[in-house]
Amino acid sequence: LMLMEMIASLLDGWSQPQIKLDKIASNVSIDKALELVFSSTTWVTAKEASRACGLNRNSFGLLFRQLMGIHFPEFVLQYRLTSAAEEILGSNEPIKAISQRWGFTDTSHFHRHFTKHYGCTPSQYRTVSGSSPEFAGER
Repeated sequence: LMLMEMIASLLDGWSQPQIKLDKIASNVSIDKALELVFSSTTWVTAKEASRACGLNRNSFGLLFRQLMGIHFPEFVLQYRLTSAAEEILGSNEPIKAISQRWGFTDTSHFHRHFTKHYGCTPSQYRTVSGSSPEFAGER
């Protein structure tokens, strides 16, 4: 109990240090990384994006998170899911073909992420979205 009280007293008033990226941010932008993501239907890695921006992976990751409020891999995944969802609604093409075009190596991987993001399977999304806006809420 005394140990817990000591830890609590040490943490009282403690805040996470702010990361200083002003020097990086004033000289570099993430535009090239965004262009890379938006021009590709496949997975863009943080390594590729950081190289396009002329930064090491850690600096790029910190800068991207600071500017966009999201980690780069999460951003890429959300972009690919949203783009695939638009295609699911806009065509009768098989979901497997759409998932492969957007860089998902297998359909189960795509289904798992899609279901987590949209709260329904891709097939349900295609069937229900036109008549029920609750499934299209995260689009």
